[in-house]
Amino acid sequence: MMLRAREIASAAYLSIFPYHSSFVAFEQYVVILGQTLQTVGIALAAVFLVTCIFMPHPLLIFYVTVVVAMIMAGVLGFLLYLDLTLSSITMVQLLCVSASPSTSPPTFVTAL
Repeated sequence: MMLRAREIASAAYLSIFPYHSSFVAFEQYVVILGQTLQTVGIALAAVFLVTCIFMPHPLLIFYVTVVVAMIMAGVLGFLLYLDLTLSSITMVQLLCVSASPSTSPPTFVTAL
């Protein structure tokens, strides 16, 4: 409904913007997937850069980044298993869980 109203408004001769009080809630579901993918990408890049600074071996950097990516993919899969929709709350939880491998770099270093 919201997207259709936007299409009608953009095709109008005058410069108008459709508004309804429920559009505020609907907007998060329109943009949440793109925002989540962007935020996850930035988080993975940050993990990679911080790991580059503190890890001595390039293979360990790769391992830590892959572990973080696998944890995020697992949480996304578990959201599907629990029949939860992707919302702003589940996006924050996804990024909070990605902080869990903070103990993995020492494990990789001591394994060598």
